[in-house]
Amino acid sequence: FALVGAGDLIRNHTFDNRVGLPWHVVESYPAKASFEITSDGKYKITAQKIGEAGKGERWDIQFRHRGLALQQGHTYTVKFTVTASRACKIYPKIGDQGDPYDEYWNMNQQWNFLELQANTPKTVTQTFTQTKGDKKNVEFAFHLAPDKTTSEAQNPASFQPITYTFDEIYIQDPQFAGYTEDPPEPTNV
Repeated sequence: FALVGAGDLIRNHTFDNRVGLPWHVVESYPAKASFEITSDGKYKITAQKIGEAGKGERWDIQFRHRGLALQQGHTYTVKFTVTASRACKIYPKIGDQGDPYDEYWNMNQQWNFLELQANTPKTVTQTFTQTKGDKKNVEFAFHLAPDKTTSEAQNPASFQPITYTFDEIYIQDPQFAGYTEDPPEPTNV
């Protein structure tokens, strides 16, 4: 069997083929978002509505890739480029998909938000070494809703839609052998 994607855990990182999967957008009601994959290979997400006053969480709108695995002692390089249509903060993280929700990377273990300036691409490149054992069921997620402590989240009626554009998303591991190649889709031809 053939392996594909050696050295990179992310199965789809450029969107050049206008396919978004396995990346997807998740909303927690009443938050609302829409997305499109552009002809120039970018994943655009527009946050249209956020959660209730004082109750909404930053993860009420997420852009994420699930089904990843990390190995003890491996060193990973995280890379991505994101642009926002207005100044804002987002929370990128690599961590468990479910309980106990441990995080293995989040801006060099600082638990800080990433500040974005309006219409200015921000490229992040950081490394981390997995020190908490082998982990399956890991996700790379971007929390896109404002934190509930912000004035914007305290008054959701004042929220103005914001568009995020993602491209070139990688989790590189030189020791990663790759994935088993997906079988071809059956056709009716």
